[in-house]
Amino acid sequence: MSEQEAKTPESTRRTFIKAAGAVTATALAGAGAFSILARRRPNVVFIISDALRADRLGAANPLGGSLTPFLDEAARKGAVFTNCLAPSSWTLPSVAGMVSSRNPVVTGEYYTESYAAGAPTFAAELARAGYFTFSVVKNPWLPARRADRELMKSIVTKGFSRYELGSVRLDDNPFHAEGIGAPREVRAFDPPERVTDEAAEIFQKLRAGGDRRPFLLYLHYMNTHQPYTPSPAHTALADAAAPPVEAVPDHLIYQVLAARGRERDYALPIPTEELPMLRRAEALYNAATFSVDAAVARLVERIDDAGELENTIFIFTSDHGEEFGERGHCGHSITLYQECIHVPFVMWGAGVPAGFSSDRLLRGIDFAPGIVKLALGTREADFAGGTFFRSSGGGEHTEAIACTVSPILPRMLDTVTLSIVESTGRKFIMRRPAAGKEGPTSVELYDLRTDPYEQRNLAGVASTERFEVRMRRYWEAAAARPAAERLTVDRETEEALRSLGYLN
Repeated sequence: MSEQEAKTPESTRRTFIKAAGAVTATALAGAGAFSILARRRPNVVFIISDALRADRLGAANPLGGSLTPFLDEAARKGAVFTNCLAPSSWTLPSVAGMVSSRNPVVTGEYYTESYAAGAPTFAAELARAGYFTFSVVKNPWLPARRADRELMKSIVTKGFSRYELGSVRLDDNPFHAEGIGAPREVRAFDPPERVTDEAAEIFQKLRAGGDRRPFLLYLHYMNTHQPYTPSPAHTALADAAAPPVEAVPDHLIYQVLAARGRERDYALPIPTEELPMLRRAEALYNAATFSVDAAVARLVERIDDAGELENTIFIFTSDHGEEFGERGHCGHSITLYQECIHVPFVMWGAGVPAGFSSDRLLRGIDFAPGIVKLALGTREADFAGGTFFRSSGGGEHTEAIACTVSPILPRMLDTVTLSIVESTGRKFIMRRPAAGKEGPTSVELYDLRTDPYEQRNLAGVASTERFEVRMRRYWEAAAARPAAERLTVDRETEEALRSLGYLN
């Protein structure tokens, strides 16, 4: 353990005290509002841990304590929204919705600039206001690549002065395999502490060069994504929860689980012989969560060391969640159940009210206008979503929309699934054939207040007509959009997507 890692627990407690806002949760509760103290334009750090489901924050660590000790402290010293829903159950449409405040209710347009053509993004708005905007994104398919290997013009990069797209290196990566569908399939991502240091070096060089502009950093960790790769120092957490599976290396467990799930069409119950693999996969995922938490603490320390902490706001969330056998499936992108769209949301730092907690509906499309208002005090851009703020006069969002498609490549599209979650707790899901395809349409209705795990489908005993009317409205709006540029990827990229479970 490095000196910097060793000092984190105590020093971060001091850090929070130094950076926390002076407004109390009690003072805010009466108005039902969320507000930020007046201050000079802050730095904004927007952090995504890919595929991290909401219930991992504060979950038990098998060696004692919490999986997320740093983020738990951040939630206590800052603000937490416990009912935050992502726009999709996989990365590309979800992040597109987050950065542009547009619902990705469309079959393919989220790949390119034709998705939400001309839409503002929070990075573009902050850049226009004089911010230095940069990213360190370790998802190598965000944005996607064309068959000629060129990055596609994408809404997710719009507004960034510097967009660092991670590539998964094999030279020092022990987690790769040969002969499973492709000659060399990638199986791991950079350790999260390396990702933190890469981001820290960028803003340190900025300041060393005399640039005093406020900065926006978008940081995207991949360790909680399949194949679930914690830092080497934290694999003991996984071992304590579930031992390695004989004859199935950790970096192949997800691949085997995905193949077995497809073979049985995800039928439940999970076969007994798959359970050790499923438990091990979840143990690795939990250990990776702990690693990301430590990496975020490391980032705060680096920003504190640079003298930037007292004027920096941090936002931590995820682009979607992950399933571990709840529907007979391990992974994400196929369904829109809560384990795949309910994500964590914690905010702390300059002027953020201490101890603020809310269970009101927060949507991924609210992130862009919320970030702009946090940074600039206004939201002049044409964003579709709301913000984190609510006045005593109301303004609560009434519903959250999510969508996913299967499979994820538009030229192969078979089905489209949409969900509506109301602030009342009612949830409606409709799965239907894609345009030009044939097949059944299915509907599901749940009451999340009494059935949070979505076990009792009420569609057979309660009317779904009002939901279906709204669904048709969304589909009609999507159909009226200009035709999107269709994504065509090369074989290498397609195999990489298949290796991570996105394609059968």
